[in-house]
Amino acid sequence: MCTGAMRMSSIGEIRYASRDPVAGSVALFEASSFMQRGQCTIVDPEDPTLEAIITALLIEWVLRDQRPKILAILNTWATVNPAAGRLGKELYHSNQLQASRGQTSCPPTSCFGLP
Repeated sequence: MCTGAMRMSSIGEIRYASRDPVAGSVALFEASSFMQRGQCTIVDPEDPTLEAIITALLIEWVLRDQRPKILAILNTWATVNPAAGRLGKELYHSNQLQASRGQTSCPPTSCFGLP
């Protein structure tokens, strides 16, 4: 749901799992007096492991997809979460995700090498 729709819906609280400094828009809730009057509480990501996995998957996909405009912003995501940046690049270079396609179960700790 876009930020404007969330504001118009009078949603009282928004929780999100991963920061996205490129396309994320929680900052828009402070952009104007209209948005601020919505009194929407924004809750930052609470699970750093989940956030790292989401960002790493995004980075791996961008590297695999090779769209020049998206590749240009890749480092922005890696700067926000350096561990996820390294993991995403490692997943891409290892071809681990592509090799595991079609598997029915892959626990995050084994798929992503997380504690």
